[in-house]
Amino acid sequence: MKSLSLSIVALSLGLVAGCGSSGGSSASANQAPAAPKLPTVELTASNQREIFPFKEGNSWVFTVEAEQAAAGQQARSSNAEMEYRVTKVWEDGGLTHATLSIFQNGQKKDEQEWAVDDKGLYQISVHATKKAFSPKLMEVKFPVKDQEDFKYSGTGLTPIGKMGKLTYAFKNDGIMAADTDMGAAKSIFIESVGTFEADGGAKGRIAVNQWFAPGIGLVRLKQIVILGQASTSVTLRLKSYNVKK
Repeated sequence: MKSLSLSIVALSLGLVAGCGSSGGSSASANQAPAAPKLPTVELTASNQREIFPFKEGNSWVFTVEAEQAAAGQQARSSNAEMEYRVTKVWEDGGLTHATLSIFQNGQKKDEQEWAVDDKGLYQISVHATKKAFSPKLMEVKFPVKDQEDFKYSGTGLTPIGKMGKLTYAFKNDGIMAADTDMGAAKSIFIESVGTFEADGGAKGRIAVNQWFAPGIGLVRLKQIVILGQASTSVTLRLKSYNVKK
């Protein structure tokens, strides 16, 4: 089965392969001490841009669970930790841009470019080679309105690692508690379903759930990609963070 990758967070499943086990969880039976409770910040028009705080040095550590399955094969699962770190911030054309570098075991594995303005939060490109979304991919629409829908149609990196066509239907499902490794986080829940057609003709479906906590950032993400009879599921849960005020 081909290795699939996250189009939203540009996370290659190859980064977590071998870190867990096949056909089951590698979690220890011993429970870690309870993590500190996440603070609650109410979303307002004045702080909506802090839904993903872009200041150089801000960082988020996630536990990552990945599972791959294909018809006639045993499901394979793996686990890892990854850090997202803001390594550059700049202003351009009314947008605040940020480079998010992705680290595993202290080594840089990838990077993404995000941006934010008064209209929304966007993903601009993935990978150090700047594989861009055209137009920019809106992840959250401002002002945030409960049950509001918005759509995307464009080109960018598909989940199989090739450029191609992408379509998404997004929905803001309101405020809810997201399950993280730091406890429950009061978050804005954005769900999306979409399709992709990679250069070369491969077609598939994708579903992404994202939870953003104002003043903290992304706290949880789950993505499912289906390509023919193969599927992959990746879940990120916030383990720790360091956000400058």
